[in-house]
Amino acid sequence: TVILKEIIDFFSKRPYGLYRNAILAILANLKVKNLIDIKQNSTPLTNNELKSMLLNIRNYDSLALTIKKDIDNKKLKEIKEVLNEFLVVEGNTADEIYKEFLNGIDELISTLQRANNYPFKEKAGEIVKFLKELKKIDFDDFVEEIEAKEDEILDAAEEIGYVLEFLNGQKSKIYNRIKDYVKANESNLKYIGERDLTLLNDKNIHRGNKIQKLNQIFKELNQELEEVIKKEKEKALLKIDNLIEKIHNLPEFEKVEVNQRHAIIGPILRL
Repeated sequence: TVILKEIIDFFSKRPYGLYRNAILAILANLKVKNLIDIKQNSTPLTNNELKSMLLNIRNYDSLALTIKKDIDNKKLKEIKEVLNEFLVVEGNTADEIYKEFLNGIDELISTLQRANNYPFKEKAGEIVKFLKELKKIDFDDFVEEIEAKEDEILDAAEEIGYVLEFLNGQKSKIYNRIKDYVKANESNLKYIGERDLTLLNDKNIHRGNKIQKLNQIFKELNQELEEVIKKEKEKALLKIDNLIEKIHNLPEFEKVEVNQRHAIIGPILRL
């Protein structure tokens, strides 16, 4: 690996004496022919990105050149298939695949951080940690490292699939609705039969049909609670009716002016 500024300094002196633009033109030609890689902070640059970087001499200290490895197309295809188990990688060249790999991991980490609100947050945290380690892989070692970690990646991909299905689909909405309902009705739930709500804290709630089971329990719970509330309202209304009837039967109430009686009965009716 050689820094661009060092190359320019070297070839601009004797015995070469090349102008800077001539050196850049030669390097750009080598890059277009895929004979060298030009990276910034270990990240390969596209031709358009490189063109923009070369216009500013202050970037030359951060641009590194390496001789491009000859990567077997079959091996590259296999690496792409592995990555597509948990990312969307559409590029065909090593540069394109590596760049999509880095961007995809950033997006995935951002999504997985939403799991902090759910019981499987520890598992999601382990995946995020693993993804951050993957992101540290340098472009030069990319193919070999992905090959070596294939089993770990595929194991993580399975868990990622379950987590994303939960976070991006109906499961999270169902879970949130049930959790909010239980919290809002905590004082009322003691009046009904006991229900097993341990699934709300199940670390594997994102897997299998557990959320469907929890939803079924919720439906039964909601129905029973609505019936209890309905009966309690009926009891309360009956008590109010009885109270109003007693007031009407009081001799003192008979003495109250008709237009003032509502002032006595009104507050009770508003209960």
